Amino acid sequence: MKSNLRTLALIVALWYAGPGCAAEDPCLQAPKAEPAEAVLAKINLRMSVQNCYDIKAHTPDQLKDVSKLLEKANGAEARADRKQLVAGLLEAMREWMVKGLSDATLRDELRGKVSEARVVLISAEASNDVVNPTSWRIVQRPSDSALTSKVFDKTDFTAPVRSKCTAQATNLNDCATAIADLEGVIRSHTVVESALLVVRKDELSDLADLFSKRANMWDAYRTEARPQYPWEWLLNSALYKDDRLKDQAGNPKGPANLPNGQTIFLHPGVGLERFNPKETNQSSDNPTLYVEWIGYNRLKWSYGEGKLLDGFGVSIVGVYAPRQDVSHWSHGLMFWVSNKYGLAVTRNSQGTSVMVSMEVGELYRDKLNQVNTWMGSSLSSK
Repeated sequence: MKSNLRTLALIVALWYAGPGCAAEDPCLQAPKAEPAEAVLAKINLRMSVQNCYDIKAHTPDQLKDVSKLLEKANGAEARADRKQLVAGLLEAMREWMVKGLSDATLRDELRGKVSEARVVLISAEASNDVVNPTSWRIVQRPSDSALTSKVFDKTDFTAPVRSKCTAQATNLNDCATAIADLEGVIRSHTVVESALLVVRKDELSDLADLFSKRANMWDAYRTEARPQYPWEWLLNSALYKDDRLKDQAGNPKGPANLPNGQTIFLHPGVGLERFNPKETNQSSDNPTLYVEWIGYNRLKWSYGEGKLLDGFGVSIVGVYAPRQDVSHWSHGLMFWVSNKYGLAVTRNSQGTSVMVSMEVGELYRDKLNQVNTWMGSSLSSK
C-alpha cells in the first residue's frame, strides 16, 4: 500500500513539475567558457552539422514570436502579404537585439543593417544586396577561419571571443558574454536570411525549376545529340560563347544557354552503300568506312519544356569502300536527321554512291562522355 502511495506521489510531482523536468534543448545551451579555439570549434559544429541556429527547429523563448511570424509568412500565398509579415519580423528582430546583444557597437551596426533591409524591402528596391538572402549567410573565411557575412563586408564576428576567451583569462563572465553575442549574431543572420528567402520563394522556386530544366538540357546535349569525339568536344568547347549577363563581381547570372549546334570535325563512322558505276545498269552493295571532314549539326531546343526537340546536320564526307575495279574513295555530302539517321551522296570519276550510316560513336557514347568530362576537369584545374 505504501509503495503504491509513493508511486502515486511521484507521478503527481512529475505532473506538476511539467516541462521544467524535461531535458533542455542542447542547442539552446551556450558553450561553456573555455579557450577560444575550443569554443569556436563547438560553434562551427553547431552551425554546419547540428543546425542549432535555425529558430524553426531550435526556438529560444525570446524568439518564439519571431518564429511564429516566420511560419506565418511562409504560409502566406501573396508576395505582398509575405513582405508585410517579414517587415514585421525584421522589426521584432531589431527589438530583440536591444537585450539579446551586449556589444553595443556590434548591436547598433546589426540593428542598422536590419533596418536598412526592412526599408529596402518595403520600398521594393530588390537590387540592393542587403535584401539578398545570401548576403546574410555566415561563412568561414578560409584565410583565417573568421566568421563573417557579405552584408558586413570584412567584420570578423569571432574577434571578441578570440580576445576574451583565452587560457589566461581571469574573468570568465566576459568570455561567456562574448560567446552569447556571437551566437546572437549568427542566429540573427540565420533568421534574416530565412525571412528574405520566404519573401522570394516564388522567384526562387521558378529559378530552381529553370536550373533543373537547363540541367536536363545539358544532359540531353551529352546523351541525345550526336556523340562527340574528344577532339570535337575540345573544338566545340572553344567555339561555345557564354552570353549570360554578369553581375557587379563579374559572375554570370543564371544558368548557361545551350549551344545552337555542334561542329563536326574528322568524325569517323561505318555504313552501307549502293554504288552505281557510270554508263552501266549494274550496282553493288558495299560496307563502308567514312570520315566527315567538316560539318555542322544544328540543334533545336525547347527552353520552355527543357528538352532537345530535333537536330539536322550536313557535312563534307569521304567514303571508303572495297569496290571491284573502281576507286575505293568517293567524296560528297552527308545529311543527318534527328541526330540519328545519316545519308550520304558521294561521287568519284567512276560513279555515284548512296550510303546509309551507322553512328559508331553511339555504341560507346558513355565512354566518350567520360573521357570528355575528364578532359574538362583536367583543363579547368590547370
